[in-house]
Amino acid sequence: MYKIKNEHKIVNVSVAPIYNKPNFSSELITQALFWEKLSILKTKDNWFKVRLKDKYCGWIHSFFISDSNLDKDNLKNWYFVKDKFCEVGLADNIKYFLSFGTMLPCQEGKMFKLILPNGNKVDIDKRKLVLSTAAPSIDNILKWSKKLLGSPYLWGGKSSFGYDCSGLIQSLLLFKNINFPRDTKDQIGSDCLYSSKLDISKRGDLIYFFENNKPNHVGFFLTSEVFIHSSGFVKMSSIVKGNIFYDEGLSKMESKIYKFK
Repeated sequence: MYKIKNEHKIVNVSVAPIYNKPNFSSELITQALFWEKLSILKTKDNWFKVRLKDKYCGWIHSFFISDSNLDKDNLKNWYFVKDKFCEVGLADNIKYFLSFGTMLPCQEGKMFKLILPNGNKVDIDKRKLVLSTAAPSIDNILKWSKKLLGSPYLWGGKSSFGYDCSGLIQSLLLFKNINFPRDTKDQIGSDCLYSSKLDISKRGDLIYFFENNKPNHVGFFLTSEVFIHSSGFVKMSSIVKGNIFYDEGLSKMESKIYKFK
């Protein structure tokens, strides 16, 4: 095993699995999306221990990453995918389906193009994208979140192919350029949030559920009563009795409302 200093790799697939240990039978702990820049910490055979932008660390196989002949930090005009999927056609009739929340460098001008890590440029539908510096409102982000309804639950998932509960919230907040923690236990300690003593929810608040005094689930309020979350699949629920999305199981759990500062 070798330690590496100041080396980076770029994710070259739609979504790349990050494992707890350097083997495919290990636990999936998170995911990285196309064009995501990963810091290399160690290598072992064909595996790399990497650190993501959110400081999460895990192991990724060389299948899913590559060097780029482009300097990501110098590329301009970055966009987020705001649809559930954005289809991109590559050479030899290969198609990529890029996930919601993927951040992409694009060439603007007469011909709008996606810039690939190898420097090639391909067509992409600009209508499915939003400029990364646009700072969309929470209302817009929550509107886009409804496109994810029905996406399957996946432990460690944070893509349209499957989300866990905290991965969904982290992905939504990226549109606000908030580098939110990956796991619920870390999210509730984020400097971005404060716990509401009144427990009165409104659109744009977060709700955390606790078991044995430990946070184990989270949702994002679409209205004062209904929140979007991933449990089995991405869906809408409420803990207000009489609401059409009422979830009796969640209503029996300890919960707290968190608001953004």
